[in-house]
Amino acid sequence: MKKITYLILLAVLIASMTGCEKQSAVNISAAISLKSSLEEIEAVFESEHPEYDIALNLGSSGALQAQIEEGAPVDVFFSAGARQMNVLEDKGFIKEGSRRSLLSNSLVVIVPLKSGNVPEKIEDLSKDSLKVISCGDPSVAPVGQYASEALEYYGITESISDKMVLAPDAKTTLSWVESGEADAGIVYMTDAVSSKNVKIAFVIDPQAHSQIEYPMAVINESANAQGAQAFAEFLESEAALDIFRKNGFS
Repeated sequence: MKKITYLILLAVLIASMTGCEKQSAVNISAAISLKSSLEEIEAVFESEHPEYDIALNLGSSGALQAQIEEGAPVDVFFSAGARQMNVLEDKGFIKEGSRRSLLSNSLVVIVPLKSGNVPEKIEDLSKDSLKVISCGDPSVAPVGQYASEALEYYGITESISDKMVLAPDAKTTLSWVESGEADAGIVYMTDAVSSKNVKIAFVIDPQAHSQIEYPMAVINESANAQGAQAFAEFLESEAALDIFRKNGFS
């Protein structure tokens, strides 16, 4: 009888230990413009794959690229621009064959929700009534790169240079316009529709800048190659793509 009791207790203990096994962490470095979408996707993925624990590291694509080059523990990189991914690929940081361009976006000019000073076209940004204009820093944020190309395309870079305030990413520009610190800002469509405190003045012609693409890839030195591959594959699933579409991506 004692032997049977012992075996039952042993079985319960083993089952308990198995159920408490530590989840396998998967570190995702992603552009901050993906924040809302990835937080939703994280919840769905973890419910379907309880063996993995997704850790999101969000920021400007340029800063994330630098972190990877410096050896940060990253399993998957999801950039808001091709340039940052190209650099990592050229330097051998990207797992061969894992790169995918999953999403696209649009560039828009926004103003505070209650603003009566709404530009109708990009040339209107030169008007004296708009004192402060914000966009991302092109050296670190792809949104700034696209915005810089558009301003150059329309020939107004010099005329508005004195009132341009550069932000580390589109989310910061969005917050400055929301608070009224900036009279106008250039952000992604997905950022604009996520806020109830700004309104879209107009959409910038996509021909004025490089194609906006969001490439994703597994990092060569991933400490969790299996988890990285599982999450990368999930990002291409219809469930994930539906979430991206709902948040304004195409």
